[in-house]
Order: sequence, then structure tokens, then C-alpha cells
Amino acid sequence: TLAGYGTRSVISGNTVSVGTSNNNCCQYNGISYNGNSDNETLTFTGNQITGGDYGLQVNVPNNATTTISNNNVTGTDNAGIYISNYNNNNNVTVQNNTVEDNSGVGIYLEGTVNVFSGNIMRRNQNGLSLFFTADAQSLTLTDNIISDNTDNGITTGYLCCSNVSNITVTVTNNDLSGNGNYAIYNNRPYDIDARQNW
Repeated sequence: TLAGYGTRSVISGNTVSVGTSNNNCCQYNGISYNGNSDNETLTFTGNQITGGDYGLQVNVPNNATTTISNNNVTGTDNAGIYISNYNNNNNVTVQNNTVEDNSGVGIYLEGTVNVFSGNIMRRNQNGLSLFFTADAQSLTLTDNIISDNTDNGITTGYLCCSNVSNITVTVTNNDLSGNGNYAIYNNRPYDIDARQNW
């Protein structure tokens, strides 16, 4: 497991293989980052991660510029990539990651990101779970492959303590084929523009 803090961090080119916890007391992650200072610049790229509860877990700090790209994550128990971003002022890019064959969700996102494109989420229980944390958040998903997941391709909602409104979600030019239940399961009262997907 790799874990870290810092104001300018690049975590790249690692090969990480980790087991899973046997009880509820512990959590084993491949790479885990908990930002503890403002104005950080973070890059997670080119990592190969197998196993663990979460493959790559990133808690984005305030006013951060964060890039999560070209990572390959397989075989986790909870989520391949877990991103927690509660600050609308952050600049977060999630691009060209491959997340396959995880027992839980491929990518789990709390909050929103600026760019979410070119990712592959296949053969997980759910491909992508979105949970919004503040009013007036927006998210655009483009050019992703979210296919052949056991349950849903995309699941949306908001956290239990966040009664959010004015959410804008656009899903366009994505491959949403072959998911077991729904391509998109929206279980909260905001609209999704999901034109031009297949």
C-alpha cells in the first residue's frame, strides 16, 4: 500500500498488488492519498493496481489541481478508483483510466470533476457511481466505455446528508452497452441529458 500527503505530489508508474481485509476493522488500499493542505497539485498516472478494498483512493483537498489518468485497476472488493471532491473550486481531471473486473464499483465519485473522459469501466458490479455533495454542481461524461457491468452502467444520487439541487449531468458519446440492469439508473430528482450514447 502506498499512502501519502504533500503539496505537490506525483505518484506514477507503480505496480501495486494488495490483499483484502478479513473483517470490518481494517481497510487495505492499493494507493491512498488524503490531502491535508490547500492549493495542492496532484498527479496519479500510469499505476497498475490489483486487489485491495479500494485500488486508488484520492481525497481531494481544497483548491487543488488533480489529474488521475492512465491507471489500470482490477480485482478490488469495493471500488477500483474512489474520488472524494467536496470543493467546487477544485480542478480535477479523470481521463483514460481502465477499471475492470472489480467486485464493487469501477469508479466511485463523491462531488464533481472538470473532465471525465476516455475511461473504461467494464465487468464490474456497477460501472460508475456518482454522488453529489453541494448545490449547483455539474458533470459531463464523454467518450467513456461503461459496459458489461453486472448491475448498472451509471448510478446517480446524493449523499444522505446532502439535499442538493440544481444538479446538471450530461452523458454523451459513451458506450453504455451490455450492462445487466440499466445503462443509467437515476434515483434522485434531477434530470440527466443522455443523448447520443449507445
